[in-house]
Amino acid sequence: MPLSIFTDTGLANGAALCVRAQHVSDFLQDSAKAVYNVTKPEDLARFSSHSLRVGACVALHTAGISAMNIKDALRWRSDSFMMYLRDLPCHAQKNSLAVLNFSPTRLDIIPAAASA
Repeated sequence: MPLSIFTDTGLANGAALCVRAQHVSDFLQDSAKAVYNVTKPEDLARFSSHSLRVGACVALHTAGISAMNIKDALRWRSDSFMMYLRDLPCHAQKNSLAVLNFSPTRLDIIPAAASA
């Protein structure tokens, strides 16, 4: 069962086609051209269907979803997705709060305000 289909004419009576990775890449690259004026082929090649998977991984991580749940939800076979979990401003803020509020007598590494 395909995740999504479209028609070659854009109308209901057109031939049904399955959405494939190349369709997604073409759309993202066309969008990069239109929105960001990206024109170099090597730069355009960075916009692929994989971009959506990486973006979803980072968004879920930012929302506080556990690595195990991200791996399961996005069907990663290995832990390679971990390299995409970038240091975003929200993570930097939590890290700063943890360092500022560290108490060697209590060994509180992550303050209550930052863990929420």
